[in-house]
Amino acid sequence: MLGNLWEYCLEFQTGTEFAPVLKGGCWSTPPGEIKFTTRQGVPLSWFEEDPNRPRSVWWLTNKDQSQGYRVVCVADPADLKDRDAAAAKIEVKIAGSKEKVLKTETSQAFFAEVAGEIKNGTNQSLDEVEILVYYLDEKGKPHLTDIAGSNKPGQATFSKCWPVLAGSTAPAVRAPLKPGETRKFTVDIPQTFDVAPDVDPDKFGGRATNVHLVK
Repeated sequence: MLGNLWEYCLEFQTGTEFAPVLKGGCWSTPPGEIKFTTRQGVPLSWFEEDPNRPRSVWWLTNKDQSQGYRVVCVADPADLKDRDAAAAKIEVKIAGSKEKVLKTETSQAFFAEVAGEIKNGTNQSLDEVEILVYYLDEKGKPHLTDIAGSNKPGQATFSKCWPVLAGSTAPAVRAPLKPGETRKFTVDIPQTFDVAPDVDPDKFGGRATNVHLVK
């Protein structure tokens, strides 16, 4: 698997800023650098391929480097119903948001930084919680993609974060979430270019989309 493509991982390189971690190396990586411990951020050259926001769907791949995902075969997904039931009991509260511009040399991207908190409403400890955060329309329903306000309709207006992640390098994130406990999070969401009534640019919602139960 190593050396085929950079593995695009869940955890960001630094804190909550949009700085994805890539691991393992790709086909153009020197053989001596292809290791499980090899880590890097998204190379600046990848931003130069498509420096504007919204980006094209292919912006994370160019002729020199490639990224993707490792495919994992789950041996026994017998607890799927239990995980779905647990995810439904995770309470997500949005505390606020602010606009931000992320710049990488000549590239800039417009985001909303959303802050919130989750609460474990189950009777089990969790070592992974995945949260989907998104804009809301004027009726309070999720607005997940731009419809008309962008020159590239269909661009995502949501993001995911993992305030509980067993494999995290951050102790506060790595710690299991016990029943009744809460944990704060922040996440950067691509700014919407749509307008009312398709979206309310000041309102956000969220829900748990996946959890992992501590065995």
